[in-house]
Amino acid sequence: MKFNKRPFVITALILLLFALNTFGPYNVLTALTANNLAEYPELQQELEGKIVDIDYKGRGTYQVITDSKDYIIVEIHSQESVVKYKVYELSRGVEIYKNPM
Repeated sequence: MKFNKRPFVITALILLLFALNTFGPYNVLTALTANNLAEYPELQQELEGKIVDIDYKGRGTYQVITDSKDYIIVEIHSQESVVKYKVYELSRGVEIYKNPM
């Protein structure tokens, strides 16, 4: 009897990707729907200018770029069914190169 490895490998890969998406710091589904933040009028009132881009950084953190300033938005989970956001103005960004060695 010949054992076909292809279905086993595909199933293992799907389970691995699901586990990484669920338990890892970066949620792919949230990254794909990050632009939905622009639809909240309460959030738009907190920001100065029109939203140009929203970039998901991981763990409920978003970088929002408007035409006048940049912001960091952090999603705060509360005990209620309401999701709260804290908005921070990004005064400057720092890029650090980390050597993997």
